[in-house]
Amino acid sequence: MAGDNDAAASGWEHELAVNPSALQLHYSIGMFHLANGDYDRALEEYDREPLDGLRSTGRAMVFFALGDSVNADEELARLIDLGIRWTKQIAAVHAYRGELDEAFAWLDRAMARRDQSLSRIQWDPFMTNLHDDPRYEALLEKLGQERIAAR
Repeated sequence: MAGDNDAAASGWEHELAVNPSALQLHYSIGMFHLANGDYDRALEEYDREPLDGLRSTGRAMVFFALGDSVNADEELARLIDLGIRWTKQIAAVHAYRGELDEAFAWLDRAMARRDQSLSRIQWDPFMTNLHDDPRYEALLEKLGQERIAAR
């Protein structure tokens, strides 16, 4: 999350070697490959993720990055159909796509349900499109967080 994607991916891969049945690890590894522009490896990792919501989150972003709007929209719709548990992840997909109004609407839903994953919003590389929007500062204030300096 500090911006050293290669070191982070290596760390997550080591974690996966130690605990191959761990949840969220394939998503985390895929996240760093996606951030590095290695879409094939990212998609491979997301396809291995056992949590359906995280699998669809990652796949939606990879397909969007590849310009495959049909599959990107299908994965986002699948994620939304999975339900309210995935509000922050739905927001992340919209943020990644540059759909800021939709992202903030889903973040409001995540706040209403007290989604614990919001505690890590500032480290989410897929939320960076939101950082310059005044609503982001208001969100951090609602969360009781001070903005962390960019790295």
